[in-house]
Amino acid sequence: MLLLSYERIIMNKKEYKKGSAMSKTITLRLSDKEYNLYSQVAQAAKRPISNLINYLAQKKLEEDLFVDQIEMDEIIGNSMLISGLKKGSKDAKQMKGSFVDV
Repeated sequence: MLLLSYERIIMNKKEYKKGSAMSKTITLRLSDKEYNLYSQVAQAAKRPISNLINYLAQKKLEEDLFVDQIEMDEIIGNSMLISGLKKGSKDAKQMKGSFVDV
């Protein structure tokens, strides 16, 4: 898995200008095992650990927040789902129904 991750990371490597700074800084607590794993991958990808963690976090967010094309095609192809979404949107605009907190 380490090699597969390295290949994916190196293909998407971004170049940063010297002296450019990120606007925010966070503190991240890692176990020795986690730190060593990130350190090995970062060295293999010739990146700073902070850049590697930033890249991996952004990729994870993209995967979790956005729908890929295959999933979107399935949604668009489901006419019952589309009609239900349209009805729900129309009802929400007209303030019909009630909010259910689960």
